[in-house]
Amino acid sequence: MKNIFIFTTLLLTGFVFGQELKPTTAGQKISVSYPSSYVKSWDLHDDAMLQMSNSAAEKYNIIIQDEKAGLQAYQLAFNNMEEAIKFYSKGLVEGLEKSKTSKISTHKIGNNNIAEMTIEGFNFNEETEEKTKIFYLLTLVETPSYYYQILSWTLWEYKDKYLNEFKNIASTFKEVD
Repeated sequence: MKNIFIFTTLLLTGFVFGQELKPTTAGQKISVSYPSSYVKSWDLHDDAMLQMSNSAAEKYNIIIQDEKAGLQAYQLAFNNMEEAIKFYSKGLVEGLEKSKTSKISTHKIGNNNIAEMTIEGFNFNEETEEKTKIFYLLTLVETPSYYYQILSWTLWEYKDKYLNEFKNIASTFKEVD
């Protein structure tokens, strides 16, 4: 019995960590690679240009594109990436009970500026009156013409399990011609 458990554990570990990332494109603009366990979704967020999920494993990802010219029409301009990600995370943070955010990290992927932060808090479901603790990784990518919000989330108890996967997905982001 013990040998079967060890074999099953090794087999499942190989399956989870051995998943190949597969590129997915959205429109003519972007490419992002996801593990093969994700499928395209259409009901996660109305404004998302790309939605991917693995609902059985409770992991989700959306990408929202904002054109800089459109932001300027609303007199929105950011001095740096920290200011930009604080703006984009505000609605998410305010929508959670007892929310907590991490320190913002900034770096580059290719020529694109990146800001990243984690957010956690309780989501209240009005229908069931249940509170669920949620974990988010928000990655903001700045390109010459756009800001892209890459938002990945899962249940709080899975945050350590999926954080590196979420970061890896975001690191594959690129604009394509």
